[in-house]
Amino acid sequence: MLSSNSYLSILLKQSIILLASLVLLVGVPLKSLHAAEPFVVKDIRVEGLQRVEPGTVFSYLPVQVGERFTSEKAADSIKALYATGFFRDVQIQAQGDVLIVIVRNAQPSRESSSQG
Repeated sequence: MLSSNSYLSILLKQSIILLASLVLLVGVPLKSLHAAEPFVVKDIRVEGLQRVEPGTVFSYLPVQVGERFTSEKAADSIKALYATGFFRDVQIQAQGDVLIVIVRNAQPSRESSSQG
């Protein structure tokens, strides 16, 4: 089993590759939050939700609109959302002063899907 730090390291590498691909394909400059300058969040967007409500994501984020966002808060946000068990992938990006949270829902367990 991967440690939390190992998992974050892998996630960071995947995020950098994804960001580089997006910039090349789309031409929209997104900044990686692990190396970005802190900024004040003007809006938060959540993408990729399927079975979880946006309010649930917002309730676990350690940052709100109007607060200063740093690389430490990015790491804390990723850890907090993974800890819920709702998501198998979590990415945090910024576009200008908009925080973008991209998630992939965890697969439902066989136990919970067979009981319904």
